[in-house]
Amino acid sequence: KVQGRRSSIGRKRARSTNKVPGQEDGGRSRSASRARGRAQSMALAGGPQLSTVPASSIPLVTEPVELNPVSSTEPWSPYESRLKVFANAEAKSSLPTASEQAQLVGESGNWVRYFHYYPEDDASVFVYNIHTGRASGVFLSNTSAIHSAVVGILEDKVLVVDYVDVDSGRDQCRMVSTNEFKETQPTAFSTLMEIHSHNNKLLSQKRAVGTTSVCQTPVNYAMNQAYVYVRWLRHDTKDGLVAFCLSNGSYQLFIQEQIEIRWFEGGRKFKVTSGGQCELFTEEEFNKYPKLVTLINTS
Repeated sequence: KVQGRRSSIGRKRARSTNKVPGQEDGGRSRSASRARGRAQSMALAGGPQLSTVPASSIPLVTEPVELNPVSSTEPWSPYESRLKVFANAEAKSSLPTASEQAQLVGESGNWVRYFHYYPEDDASVFVYNIHTGRASGVFLSNTSAIHSAVVGILEDKVLVVDYVDVDSGRDQCRMVSTNEFKETQPTAFSTLMEIHSHNNKLLSQKRAVGTTSVCQTPVNYAMNQAYVYVRWLRHDTKDGLVAFCLSNGSYQLFIQEQIEIRWFEGGRKFKVTSGGQCELFTEEEFNKYPKLVTLINTS
């Protein structure tokens, strides 16, 4: 009986193992097809879709993910996006950068230190000083053959500005010796020497010479430094506004002899203080003064 029982169990096991090839796979495939059918029906009904991509084929993220660009309408470029963020941060900062600080109040001193009209009763020359040791003036008379001149007292040379073209920016300048300038422009030379002597006398007495800049660099004689001259000047006597455009691309604005604003072409505007501090003068603040905008933009 035991042997018969064992033989019957062996036959059952044989029957269970002797299946038709592919029958078990067919069952699994039918189960998979039923799962796909349910997924499709859920997708058609608006339900979640099941991913059929094996997890082993998804690459791992080993680098930090970049932030989205500032504007979604522009093509995404992570490097340019970072530059925009830095540029926006610099534009929003009320403090000047190191290069801006050096240009605004640095030791180069390429800014008007003081200015006045000469003579006071019947002005024929606009006198200004940028570098110590140089006499500069713009000749206001229509009969003058030149626009302006910068005389280097110790350098024995003169920068002669024949004319200034405000629209095109093409000025006619030439460098001549002091003797040549004295021979060709005797009236202009004698006038500038007279003004230079008069101003030095006032400075030696520690007296103010005309309108003085709020912030001045230490006095040092300009030897072999680039010559800078006033291209144009505009003033509003009623409101006490005076604006300059210098040949190095800088602008200088005086407001009632108390506030001074400096900036470069296309750069940010800064209000300078006597201690050499620079405070941002925003475009919104600038545009609040229509007369300032008119003064700068009027030819």
